[in-house]
Amino acid sequence: MAIDPVCGMTVDEQTAPAKAQYNGTTYYFCAPGCKRTFEKDPEAVLHGGPKGMSSPAPQLVMMMPARQKPAPSVTTVAPSKTAPSVKPVSLTIPIEGMSCASCVAKIEHGLSAVPGVSRAAVNLATEKATVEYQQGATDPTAIAETIRSLGYTPIMPVAQQAESPDVKEARKQAAYRDLQKRFWVAAALSVPVMILGMSEHLGLSISPIISAWLQLLLTTPIQFWAGRQFYKGAIAVGRHGSADMNTLIALGTSAAYGYSAAATIVPSAFTVGGFPPLYFDSAAAIVTLILLGRVLEARARGRASEAIRRLIGLQPKQARVIRGGREMDIPIEEVVVGDVVVVRPGEKVPVDGVIEEGASALHESMLTGESLPVDKGPGATVIGGTLNRTGSFRFRAAKVGADTALANIVRLVEEAQGSKPPVARFVDRVAGLFVPIRA
Repeated sequence: MAIDPVCGMTVDEQTAPAKAQYNGTTYYFCAPGCKRTFEKDPEAVLHGGPKGMSSPAPQLVMMMPARQKPAPSVTTVAPSKTAPSVKPVSLTIPIEGMSCASCVAKIEHGLSAVPGVSRAAVNLATEKATVEYQQGATDPTAIAETIRSLGYTPIMPVAQQAESPDVKEARKQAAYRDLQKRFWVAAALSVPVMILGMSEHLGLSISPIISAWLQLLLTTPIQFWAGRQFYKGAIAVGRHGSADMNTLIALGTSAAYGYSAAATIVPSAFTVGGFPPLYFDSAAAIVTLILLGRVLEARARGRASEAIRRLIGLQPKQARVIRGGREMDIPIEEVVVGDVVVVRPGEKVPVDGVIEEGASALHESMLTGESLPVDKGPGATVIGGTLNRTGSFRFRAAKVGADTALANIVRLVEEAQGSKPPVARFVDRVAGLFVPIRA
């Protein structure tokens, strides 16, 4: 076992996430972030010692006579210094760029190594990481930087506000459409490549040289446009000395394409007589089939989150508020605590609040499951997403945005989808070891 010179953690030399050479000595690190800190100024790190291993300066203890009473300040301050740890803060971060269980294991291992993080769970289906950390020991910025250093893209909320469901859904749909477009283009180009590659077996009379150049022209956009995401993923994780499924795909298809391209351009270097065998069809088929698998996977993930989309759909898009003495319709994201909101018959309550004027009967089945409407009057609490039936009323907004009851329900459903049983964690660990070994 080795000691991380930056943070002082114990690291196994065989499984260390990062290592570096300096003055003929190999140093092992618990995470890539510690390695970067070391490489900035190795001498300062080695002379200063690990941050987590520094010992406090010695203190002089005076023994006072028993007749002197201890100062009250000592008895009140001491417990605060030795108080138990504060309850950890939970943070959920959407992550882009994950493609397999190896990615999940890598991110979980990297986040768990961050000082102050008590638990890290990554779910490939929902593409989110749930991190519990001690406030003061680390922060969301450091956690996001750790994810980014591992080769993935964290989607952090702007200005501490939850990402709009419409924005989130639009981003996912755009990514899905782009994936579909790449697959269909690859499939359309792969069909003639496969036919040309088997022209001899199909009895087609076409010159080998013409066939080779046609395959090269058709396979090039498949390899470098449709399969661009494989190269991006492999380069991202390769910068940090690791490998994943993208690495396997990029290496395999690049070898087949590179050899075939060289054999097409300079055939005499690969064979004495005739024309060398080509493997353009293999590279095109691999890229196309893996893109098909990812399209089906993305569609399955979309169906799995259908319950969340239905919950989000319960909330209206706009709210009618009173500002400056007049009523106006504004997007629900612009409602703030303290606004007076007007709800008319047949409309949905936009946010949580307390009725100040008017009375009505509201359907709260989305929250309680009760099919009968509930009568509400001044002083009663109304919940965002419930349906107003008969009367109109005005209420003062008490909870908006991510603080509403509906937003909390959506968050709990997302956390339930993101949680994994022990057997799933075991499978992720096994799969996470398999891909780097094969790569």
